[in-house]
Parts: sequence; C-alpha cells; structure tokens
Amino acid sequence: MTTFNAANTFTGDLTVTSSTAFSSTSSWMFSIGANGVNNSIAGTGDLLLEGAFNLDLSGAGTSLCDSWSLVNTATLNETYAGTFNLTGFNDLGGNVWEQDLGGILYEYAGSTGLLSVTAIPEPSTLGLLMAAGAGILFRRRCKDLV
Repeated sequence: MTTFNAANTFTGDLTVTSSTAFSSTSSWMFSIGANGVNNSIAGTGDLLLEGAFNLDLSGAGTSLCDSWSLVNTATLNETYAGTFNLTGFNDLGGNVWEQDLGGILYEYAGSTGLLSVTAIPEPSTLGLLMAAGAGILFRRRCKDLV
C-alpha cells in the first residue's frame, strides 16, 4: 500500500494503480479553474481518504452547474474516513461538503467525486447586496466629512 503522510502542494494529476491511502496528517491540493479544468485523482484500486483536500477556488468557474471531477469514482474504490475533510468546507454528513463564497455555493459529493456550483445569487439578491454596500460607502463618506 502506498501512503501519503504529508501536506502536498503538487497540483498535477495523481494516478494510483494499487491500494493508496492519504493518512490523517496528509493533504492534497486541487487547482480549480474554468468548468471542468482541474487536477484529479484517478486510476484503479482502493483509495482510503483520511486527510484533507485543499481546493484553490480563486480561478474557479462561478456558473450554475459548473463541475470538476476530483476523484474518479468509476475506477477507484474510495473510502472517506471520519477524519477526512475539505479545508474551509462545511461537512453536511453523508460524504457531502459545501462552501459558500459570497453566495456562490460549491458542493463536493464523495459518492460522485464531483465538485459543483449548486447555487448562485439571484440577480435581485445581488442587486440588494450591491445597494447595501453602496449605502455603507455613502454613510462612511458622509460621516468622514463631518
């Protein structure tokens, strides 16, 4: 069995060909880009995930239904241990994690190995948020003038 024990910042693809484990002290970096553009874990065999996935979402797509395959569940037999997590994401249970970035909701489903955009702000909500932000700026400027 191949075991990863440390934080990994490599953002290329990983292909496993036998039993592989990410220990509870390990992490794997994913660089998420436009829809479908990312590094991933693929191959064949058993994959035990006890550590963390770190997702760089700074260049990620933001359109509803954008998705990225992080783990190829069609050819890997993956197991998510209780210590597994996605850094910065909320654990919803059932191997599902989500993160809200300014109203854009990213969700990772372990059963499919997919990260997806599942919600975006409605235009009316976005407009309301922008109006509130403008109001705060206006208030600060007026206050600064007195």
